[in-house]
Amino acid sequence: MYPHLERIAGLRRRPWFGYAFALIAFLVALELRFFFDADLPAGYPFLTFFPAIILTSALGGTLPGIACTALCFLSAWYWFIPPFGTFSVNAKVAFALGFFTIIAAVDITIIHWLHRSMEAVIAERRKSAELARERLRLADQKEILFAELQHRVANNLAIIGSILSLEERKVADAEAKAILKDARRRLDLMSRVHRRLYSPETGAFGIGDYIERLTQDILDGAVSRPVVVEVQAAPLVLSVDQMTNLSLALLEVLMNSVKYAAPHTEELKVTISLQPTVEGQARLTVTDNGPGFPPDFNPAASRQLGFMLLKSFSQSLGGSMTFSNAQGAATRIDFPLTTATGV
Repeated sequence: MYPHLERIAGLRRRPWFGYAFALIAFLVALELRFFFDADLPAGYPFLTFFPAIILTSALGGTLPGIACTALCFLSAWYWFIPPFGTFSVNAKVAFALGFFTIIAAVDITIIHWLHRSMEAVIAERRKSAELARERLRLADQKEILFAELQHRVANNLAIIGSILSLEERKVADAEAKAILKDARRRLDLMSRVHRRLYSPETGAFGIGDYIERLTQDILDGAVSRPVVVEVQAAPLVLSVDQMTNLSLALLEVLMNSVKYAAPHTEELKVTISLQPTVEGQARLTVTDNGPGFPPDFNPAASRQLGFMLLKSFSQSLGGSMTFSNAQGAATRIDFPLTTATGV
């Protein structure tokens, strides 16, 4: 539809075409009127002229349409309104000419405003197309910049990991070496979380599939033997910030399971649940089949890096964290849901 409208609008912008079309349409209409004159009853002096006026106004423009109307007006008056061959005026002639003028004026006015509306539609369409192209350009640019940012983040994490690895080789103290090794492993797992969170294919998965894939990715890098993972996740919609903090919190909880539960089990089993609680609230629960937390465990007083990070991620979620024993260690984070901006 739109290409035809644009072609018609383009023709109307060419004055030479409009006046040439007006002249040709008038001559054709005049010739047809002479051709059918013997077959037409009296009182149809303008029969073939109205189509010429309408077509000229539609294709040639308003001014050419008025010019065609003037030619048709004079021709009909001179040749087809008695007394023929004169421009005499009487009541009947005046009525016929007035009727023709009014009808022609109405036709031209309607077509004029239709074309004005058409021009507005075309202009709006062009503006919309331009805005769409600009949005697409900005989206492509944003995607390129985002990919570059993620690439730099990944490189920076790799560089920091390499530095920690070098420092670990230099350190002789066994405790310091273990701390550096733990930090390097944690950094590697954070890199895995980062890649999984910002992978282009992540948006195609539900949150349950995302957590399952992320968990498997983390445990594959931390445990050499098979791990049984069960994920029960409601179809919640989380913001990017929530997904980031939730993923990092999950990483710390899983690392605790690997560190404290896996050595005491033949097969590590981890159950992860993400469910809504009251309106606007959700709960992440992670349990394992290990020996659980020791009776005197106090997470608030713990100076271990993992629990400090876990506390920080929980606070970033705006939530609260509790620990308990339920056939193994159980970690629970309650947090408020916010409006999602996409993952």
